Amino acid sequence: RMGEFVKESFSSAVVLSACVISNDMIVPALQLAVQEAIAAESFLDLKLTLPEDLVSNENDISRIMNDLVMPGLAEEGEMHPKNHGKYLITDGEALFFSTEMIGNIEKSIVTPLVESYGKSRAKEIDAIEIAASEKSAVYFDDIEDRSKISGKEKRKNRKA
Repeated sequence: RMGEFVKESFSSAVVLSACVISNDMIVPALQLAVQEAIAAESFLDLKLTLPEDLVSNENDISRIMNDLVMPGLAEEGEMHPKNHGKYLITDGEALFFSTEMIGNIEKSIVTPLVESYGKSRAKEIDAIEIAASEKSAVYFDDIEDRSKISGKEKRKNRKA
């Protein structure tokens, strides 16, 4: 009931679980900051733009981003809001990463790391296979030597 009263009394008010915010005061500043991160192919620490009381409430930040900020970006640009970037809200952290930054990270960091790991892992597997084949060769040589000895011993025993 209180939320309804606040919405009726203040048209730009957004009632969240932890507080009430003014859509006109918070959302435009946040949209501008997100647009700057997108233009710079960078990221944004959302905590710098949000009121301090909101930072600890992941659900409220998600609601602001999903319901207020990202749809507003879609109206201004041609791209669907999900194509602008991704945000991460967890453990008191709230970050927005532009799609371009994510792509740059993938190309310059993730792909080389995966390739490097794949190559080193392939070398390890090759080394294991070589060691296993050498061990089996030694084992078979040992079996052959034992069978020769056994054959000699058998002949000695027959003669005796």
